[in-house]
This record gives sequence, structure tokens and C-alpha cells, in this order.
Amino acid sequence: MNKYMIVTLLVFFCAQARADYFGSLDQGSSYEVIMDGRLEKSVVSQDGLLFVEIPEGSHVVELNAIDLPEPSPTPSPTPTMEPDPDPSPTPEPQGSPNYDLNLDGIVDVFDLLAVVEDLDSGVPKIDFTADGTANRMDLIDFSMHWHERAN
Repeated sequence: MNKYMIVTLLVFFCAQARADYFGSLDQGSSYEVIMDGRLEKSVVSQDGLLFVEIPEGSHVVELNAIDLPEPSPTPSPTPTMEPDPDPSPTPEPQGSPNYDLNLDGIVDVFDLLAVVEDLDSGVPKIDFTADGTANRMDLIDFSMHWHERAN
């Protein structure tokens, strides 16, 4: 096993305490959950999921992966695909999404609050990833543009 660390940082704004989870983790790997700068717990991920209790209020949650197994260079066969005789048209790119939702010139906490409010609305409309679904992947995409200046 190699010892290395991957840090995932999320900011939560909770109107009430709730349980949330980190997904797509390496099953059986060890993780540290740090909330607001304090180590909350060290756990081993089960089924690729790790559940975290988040109290009411705003919190910074870090997930540190430790003792991850070294990636194995297992070769896998590459399937050869026949060309589609009747291909569907490729959608035209729509340009990059506007992450400055309140149009104040910078992607900041006020835009984040609008994203979180939209995702919690029950009928979210914000889809930064253009995958047809508004979900946490859109929040991750949004976070990649934190403090960018709007054009």
C-alpha cells in the first residue's frame, strides 16, 4: 500500500441537521472526516459510500483518503466498435455556463447559496454539466469556478 492523501473540500449550508454521504469512494479504503478544522472520525468506506452527520449551520467538510491501494496496471481489452450507419447529430456547444448567478461580477458565496437553494428546491433547474440532470455534480462543477470574475 502507498500512503498518499486526496483531499475533498465541501462547504455545506444546512438549515437543519442532516446526514449526507460521499460516494464513488474506493471500497475498503480508510478516510478521515474533518469538519470545521477538527478531526471528526476515521472510517473505512463500505460499498464506496461514507456517511457524515452534518449539524445545522454552515460547515467546511474535508474528506482525506489515506492508505489507498496502488493502482494496478491491469490491461483490459479495448472493444472495437463498428461505425453507426445512421449516427445521431452531435449537439452544438452552448458555450460555457454562467456561474455568476446574481450577476455581480464574481462567483462567490451568494452564487453558491443560489445553487444550493435551487438543488434543494425539489425541482432544480441549474444544470452546469449539461447532462440533463441537476445534481451534486453541478455543485462540484460550480466549485471549480470559485472566485472567477465574470466576463
